[in-house]
Amino acid sequence: VKKSPNSAAARVRLGEALAAAGSLDAATEQFSTAIRLDKNHTGAYLDLGILAMQDKNYVPAEKYFDKVVELTQGTQFEAMNARREQALFHLGEIALDQKRFDDATGYFKGALRIRKDASDTYYLLAVSLRGMDEDAAALKQLEAAIAFDPNYPEAHYLWGVILLEQGDRINAATHLRKSVDLAPEQKQPAEALK
Repeated sequence: VKKSPNSAAARVRLGEALAAAGSLDAATEQFSTAIRLDKNHTGAYLDLGILAMQDKNYVPAEKYFDKVVELTQGTQFEAMNARREQALFHLGEIALDQKRFDDATGYFKGALRIRKDASDTYYLLAVSLRGMDEDAAALKQLEAAIAFDPNYPEAHYLWGVILLEQGDRINAATHLRKSVDLAPEQKQPAEALK
């Protein structure tokens, strides 16, 4: 940054290093400077959104993530843009946290169109679908999550809970047992298994 003070990319990298070191105010200053230098720098907006989200400042976080989605809309590599995928994922997390299940479902589906191997996105999509009382669709997403990460305790737990509610006690027990084995410190799977 000293060598090239007008480099938005250098400012973003410095901001990321500062954030990793715990200097969040200094990091925010670098990301803001990067945006002043390049108003279309998606990395700066994404990082500002992540910092805002960590502080549970969801309104500005959503604005930053929406800006990333807006800037990557219609670009040549839209379907492969990692920043777009991350922004959609985080927008989904915020919507899910606020119980806006329909919005969350749309965001997670958008993220999966870009990155089809993200087990955490499949899992959170399943949670969103469950919030909309679409358990059959949720089970399909849990199957995908576990296909990419067979040792995903939360996915096994949710799958087991849904099956238990449907009266399929044997298959529910299988998933709940797996969840207990993978996360023995968690009380909910063990209680559900009992």
